[in-house]
Amino acid sequence: VYCNVASPLAPLTVHDWSDARWDDYLGAVARAGGNSLTFYLWQDHFSDYAAAPERVESNRRLHERMRFALRRARRRGMRTGFLLAPTFVPQVLWRERPELHADIDYVRHGFSCVCPSRAGSWDLMRGLF
Repeated sequence: VYCNVASPLAPLTVHDWSDARWDDYLGAVARAGGNSLTFYLWQDHFSDYAAAPERVESNRRLHERMRFALRRARRRGMRTGFLLAPTFVPQVLWRERPELHADIDYVRHGFSCVCPSRAGSWDLMRGLF
């Protein structure tokens, strides 16, 4: 199962799922033959990077929920993991480094993407991940 942790649209998205909801969901996945749980984490909005103080508490809760789900999935014998796009960095860092901005459609739509070909971008990405 792939969970895209994007905009919180309760109860459809996993941001505030209870322990019981996760247990029920993972049980259903296992009964259907599912063998993995993977989260895609949007680095700007839901990362554990603490430079955006208005998001620190909600992101902390989200990460606790994801860790709970991953532990429960592993207990069921499922593979677990995180996916992320290393070129998608927190807005606060992206605004500080305009020389690293990617020239792609995603950026024109408000996404904070750096270009991996620009000098310094790999240092920034390694520092985050």
